[in-house]
Amino acid sequence: TPLVERSGDQARAAGYRDTMRRHGLRPLPTFAWTPGSPTVRIDHRDVPFEVAMTAADSPTAFFVSNDVGAIGLIDACEAVGLRIPADLSVVGFDDIAIAGLKRIALTTVSQPLMFQAERAVKLLLERIESPAIAPRHVRVPVELRVRDSTAPPARAALKPRRATPAPDVR
Repeated sequence: TPLVERSGDQARAAGYRDTMRRHGLRPLPTFAWTPGSPTVRIDHRDVPFEVAMTAADSPTAFFVSNDVGAIGLIDACEAVGLRIPADLSVVGFDDIAIAGLKRIALTTVSQPLMFQAERAVKLLLERIESPAIAPRHVRVPVELRVRDSTAPPARAALKPRRATPAPDVR
């Protein structure tokens, strides 16, 4: 069962693609991985996890749709010999309580839970009072909490990567 609603995942991916294009950059393919899975789905192809993460042209950073997945990704990357953040930066989303623990120290996007709760209750009360009211999307202010799971990318010549062929991504 996904930890993030599909619409939330799609919105975050669309935001990434839009931002990259706005800055004249080509978005990288989306990597879809479920913690514990031996494969990563890259542009509709299944690639062995270790190959996807350690190939010479693999990404230097990942934004994961939630903190639980980000922590799982860190664990899986360390199991194949990658060092976080020296070899790979990882950013999560939610700022769950364990993200701030010293051992995990996950860089993450923090959402103001009290704001969300108050807003949700207000919207629910409005809906109870006026059942015909149109559904609304509410934007929530977020904050990037920089911790120890991110660093500037190492120069390619100095970055230790296994001599694994890059996945054929199309």
